[in-house]
Amino acid sequence: MRERVVARLNAERRQDLSSALEACGEGFEMLCVGCGTGRPAQKQCLKRWCPVCARRMAADRVEVYQSAIDSMQWPMMVTLTMPHTAESSCPSDVRALRRALGRLRRLRWFRLKVAGGITSIEITCGDNGWHPHAHLVIDCRWLAVQVPSPPYGCTKRELQRLCKAARAEVGEQWRLCLRADQRVQVAISRARPEAAREVLKYSVKAQDLVETRLPLGPLLDILRVSRLMSAWGSVRRYRLDRAETDPEPDMPSVTCSCGCNSWVPDFVDRRQDSWRIEKARNAARRHYSTRARVARPTDTASVHGVCFEPPY
Repeated sequence: MRERVVARLNAERRQDLSSALEACGEGFEMLCVGCGTGRPAQKQCLKRWCPVCARRMAADRVEVYQSAIDSMQWPMMVTLTMPHTAESSCPSDVRALRRALGRLRRLRWFRLKVAGGITSIEITCGDNGWHPHAHLVIDCRWLAVQVPSPPYGCTKRELQRLCKAARAEVGEQWRLCLRADQRVQVAISRARPEAAREVLKYSVKAQDLVETRLPLGPLLDILRVSRLMSAWGSVRRYRLDRAETDPEPDMPSVTCSCGCNSWVPDFVDRRQDSWRIEKARNAARRHYSTRARVARPTDTASVHGVCFEPPY
């Protein structure tokens, strides 16, 4: 799938966007700073439109924000759409959607009802072109402007009537935030356990990038400079509190046989990383000079068979 996206971008003469995807997945070696031993690794472009890196980035976001969503008292899932047609659909609608989300969050009734949440923008492609929409997971007991919350013990019919009226109020407020003339669709429901994966998944489907007949360059230009995910309120405070209690989370590291856990790519630039090269040279000299002093005569070949200066 990644090669097909690269082919589409090259056909549009957008090598500035395809060059990162072409290098993604290439193999190289990470060299130990202490002894120069190499281990295999792969390059990652970390682009939102990369079919491989998008899944990895989504998994990392879910791992980061899953505990914050689990800490919500009343998790609620909200999907906000915007009207679009084949004639008016354009990638700049992503910016308009972001501005509308900012207006919605600044409304007084929204700030009183919602304690916090996470917002993510997803772009799909259909018969009417690009369709950006927003997924939200918010901590809210009852989302409405004036419709009262359902009383305890109300009938199912009464509950459905109140939910329909509340959804109509939220839809009207969202239409005003979008500054649209026609009606917009809003979906509101209680968040399921897999809500984090639904909200924090890919920004755009790789299948849509491959199968669409629209040019990819204008859309990717917008995605490259737009912030598509944000957290506020209780979720942001939860993340800040976790950062204060655990400022340095345990990061996975690989330890070399010499006991060093610092690694440098084998393609580093001497001019930009001269201090790393000098550090590696000094560490290698100390390491092998100590081995040479304590080595027996039978170990001379093994000692001198190793390069004293790692090949940076």
